[in-house]
Amino acid sequence: MLPISQRAADLLKSSMARFRTSGEDGQAITEYVALVAIFIGVTFMLVVLLRVFSRYGWRILSLVGMDYP
Repeated sequence: MLPISQRAADLLKSSMARFRTSGEDGQAITEYVALVAIFIGVTFMLVVLLRVFSRYGWRILSLVGMDYP
């Protein structure tokens, strides 16, 4: 059986090991932030395209459907 001081030191080391970060936690957060930023950007672009097509849809359809002589 280990002495009390040795057990306390081992317990302290194991508890401190949980708080050390090896960089993987920061990488995961960075990836989530990047994904959220990309999602917001794509959503914004879709809203802009929807607004443009709803406002100028008649012109786009007339240009596409125009007959050449």
